[in-house]
Amino acid sequence: MSVQNAADAAGQAISDFQRAVSEDGFPAALRTYARVVDFRLYAVDQEPMSVATAIAYLTDCRLRGAWTEQARGESDEYQLAYAVGEFGDGGKADRCAYVEIWQFDPKVANWGLRILLLSPLDRAP
Repeated sequence: MSVQNAADAAGQAISDFQRAVSEDGFPAALRTYARVVDFRLYAVDQEPMSVATAIAYLTDCRLRGAWTEQARGESDEYQLAYAVGEFGDGGKADRCAYVEIWQFDPKVANWGLRILLLSPLDRAP
C-alpha cells in the first residue's frame, strides 16, 4: 500500500465509523470497526472495556448525536491514526469529548479502531 493510499484509507475508516455510529449507533459500528482482540473503550468511572463489554455499555447508555471533529492525523509511517472532537446532540442531552486511536494491521491490510475514549462534557446551565 502506498503512503498516500494508507493515509486515505485511515481517513476513510474514521469517517465510515463515525457515519455508522450516527446512522446505526455505537454497538453496530463497534461490531464492524473495532479490533476484536485488542480494542479498549475508556469511559469515566468505568474499567477499560473490551469490545463485548463496550457494546453492552453503549447499548445501555444510548449515546446519540453528531460528530464535531476538531483534529485528525496520522503517524509518519501511516501505522496509527487519530481523531479528536465532541460527540452529542449539541448540548440538549449528553455530550462527550472523544479520542479515537486507529491502527493499520498489515496482516489483513485494514484499519481497526484500537482505543475509544469518551469523557462527558459539562452541560450548559
